[in-house]
Amino acid sequence: SFENVCFTYDDKLNTKEILNNFSYKIKKGKFTSIIGPSGSGKTSLLKLISGIVKYNKGQIKFENEIIKKKLIDVSLVQQSASLMPWLNVYENIEFGNVNNKNKNSNKINKIIFDVGLQEYIEFYPYQLSGGLLQRVAIARALLFKPKLLLLDEPFAALDNLSRETISTELTSVIREEDVTVIMVTHSIEEAALLSDEVLVTSLAPINVIKKF
Repeated sequence: SFENVCFTYDDKLNTKEILNNFSYKIKKGKFTSIIGPSGSGKTSLLKLISGIVKYNKGQIKFENEIIKKKLIDVSLVQQSASLMPWLNVYENIEFGNVNNKNKNSNKINKIIFDVGLQEYIEFYPYQLSGGLLQRVAIARALLFKPKLLLLDEPFAALDNLSRETISTELTSVIREEDVTVIMVTHSIEEAALLSDEVLVTSLAPINVIKKF
């Protein structure tokens, strides 16, 4: 939930108001997509929720707690897969959990199988297609059993056929994890296919102008 949140983007060259007393509640346990004009600040919404960016005023809560206390339960998958080029698929998925390798080996193997990467575990990022890279990124995010999964146009770099196939496959896996999902996308078809609810936003400062 957003409660009177204010946020202004300022990089010393440009200043842009993204949120002005923005309040809205997104349903727990649902797959919600956000569609809106380019450059309006939809990615900023996800970064604010994830804690990467700090808002100026107001509160963002998840499960009735201020989001900064719940970061361990939140995973963000961005448009760029952001994998470590010197690690193979298996190592990239377990990355960040090095202290519990043995404890999670069965869990990692299950996720690899679920997202269809079992034939690629020893491949390195440069050997993978865009679709496979995103499978790795989503598998890595799901490894930590997040309660809230944030997707920032995760399939935007794929061609239409790959996009539809991979997004459908991975969404079925995500739904099995019983996780709340918020996805930013520019694809109306993708949002309609995958989501329980679609929010259409305005130009900045962002407001929800339509809900489907």
